[in-house]
Amino acid sequence: MSNAKYCMIAAIVAVQAAGSAGWAQTTITYQITTDTYLDSSVPTENFGLSGSDKVVINSTSACRTLFDLPTNLWSYTPSAIESAVVSFYVWSDSTATYNVSLFPLTRAFGEGTWNGKGTPPTQANGATWNTYDGTNSWTTAGGDFDSANSVVGIKGTLGVNPNDSNGRFFTWDITSLLTNSTTEAELQDFGAMLSIDVGQAIPSSGQRFASFTSANSSSYTAPYLPSVELTVVPEPSSLILVVVGLAAIACFQKKRQARR
Repeated sequence: MSNAKYCMIAAIVAVQAAGSAGWAQTTITYQITTDTYLDSSVPTENFGLSGSDKVVINSTSACRTLFDLPTNLWSYTPSAIESAVVSFYVWSDSTATYNVSLFPLTRAFGEGTWNGKGTPPTQANGATWNTYDGTNSWTTAGGDFDSANSVVGIKGTLGVNPNDSNGRFFTWDITSLLTNSTTEAELQDFGAMLSIDVGQAIPSSGQRFASFTSANSSSYTAPYLPSVELTVVPEPSSLILVVVGLAAIACFQKKRQARR
């Protein structure tokens, strides 16, 4: 076998061996732990520890859900992310033909500590319809968000939970938002919003809504809690470069020996 062929085979084998370890696809689920919802019918109240995350549209009011993405997500470079899918579960879907969309926020929010039960505190300490922290006003009531960039939720199969015949998962593939530098920064710095009332007509009667299970639910556990499923393929590591380099050195030495 010629030296050139030997070197080529050695390099290919080295890359394949290193690549099988360095480029293995991995899927990880991270829980969403910070969330709340805003209700225009009670614009000064916070629901940071509520067991529900609501989206609602009717003739007189609306609800929107806010959440932060898991910090683990930002340890990966966008080029290493194959897909990132946000998941929320609703025990009874009443959205009918209406879509629930995900928007990046453009201002950070405070989660707050009221659970929506009993008498609300005199002064909210988290986001409300009117404020982002219980004190300071949104630029526009209902949350500041990037209206030019959104992802429409996909409604999963009904009855995935045997206890909820009309329950289903809603999922949002945010991969495209993470590969856009502007929306990636918005999601990382400020979080995201779920809305059923933006860009859709008010129902002529009744309402369209979903009460998603929140991170603070006492009735459900994973996988029915909010989460992000991340699929990553690590970028070529320094280990691969070292292995390929060693193969090249071996080839060089073999050539030198052959010339003597």
